[in-house]
Amino acid sequence: MPAFLYRLPVRIYALSALALSLMALLTFLLLSQSVKNAYEMRYTELHNVTDTAVSLLHDLEEGVQSGRFTEQEARDIGRERLTALRFGDSGYVFVFDHDLVVQAHPVVPDWVGTNQGAYEDVTGIKVFQELEKIAAAKGAGELTYFFKKPDSEVMEAKIGYVQAYKPWGWIIGTGAYVSDIEADVAKMRNEALIVLGISLVALMVAAYFITRSVTGPLTGLKNRMQTMADGDTSSEIPSAEARSELGEIARSVDVFREALIRQQELEDAEHALNEKRSKVVAALSSKLSALSQGDLTAQITETFPQDYEQLRQDFNTTAQNLSATVEQVIA
Repeated sequence: MPAFLYRLPVRIYALSALALSLMALLTFLLLSQSVKNAYEMRYTELHNVTDTAVSLLHDLEEGVQSGRFTEQEARDIGRERLTALRFGDSGYVFVFDHDLVVQAHPVVPDWVGTNQGAYEDVTGIKVFQELEKIAAAKGAGELTYFFKKPDSEVMEAKIGYVQAYKPWGWIIGTGAYVSDIEADVAKMRNEALIVLGISLVALMVAAYFITRSVTGPLTGLKNRMQTMADGDTSSEIPSAEARSELGEIARSVDVFREALIRQQELEDAEHALNEKRSKVVAALSSKLSALSQGDLTAQITETFPQDYEQLRQDFNTTAQNLSATVEQVIA
């Protein structure tokens, strides 16, 4: 494994990158599910619209059964009401029968009363024939084809949905343009990307400050330990007041620093004691040498440490006694 991968900042940033990757993956999955849900919701909406239209025709059929309308009057009212039925920005309802004769179409009113079995979209799909097959086989269903929007001559992909109304032999159709669905999906995608971008910035900022909060004190401890190894035991240990694991490490280092201080004090005391002993030994050695050469007046005049002051006095007294004895012998 490369050496840089062992560094703590790299690992923290790697965790942040992993979290971001997982977030991006989750966003992608949610967007995919949102697209699926958007289409399913639109299918449900189209189904509800045709159910509403069928319910309206059913009420008119009940009026025919009760004698309030003739069958022709009911159909004319149904055409009028279904032509006026709109939803969303571009949603409408059209009607044709199993003979492929258009009964109502608010976007292309010239088709009303004409057979549109030969109508093809730009991809060659015979739209009314395919929709009639679906209604005849399953009673209801959807078909994707191309058709122009209201107040537009541009052909766009459209999800068509039809439902058969058997009492009158009519097929109720409606649809939703894919561009409208894609616009909703694009809006969701943009919102998700904005949230992801904000999350990315927040995550990187958090990773930076978290990394600094760890590596900063660690670097301080590392540098302080180096200076302590070089002999500096007087400076304080950084981060010793922190309540994190770094604080525990710093306090442990401080205990080691205090132990070094005590050891240095002991060494200094031992060195001072050795210097005292050396001075005492040197003084005694010098005066003993003088005595051995016949200088009976030798006296230690240097000040000895308190612990050795009695030794100095004893030597001086002994030298004086020896000098007096020798003088008596000579006399």
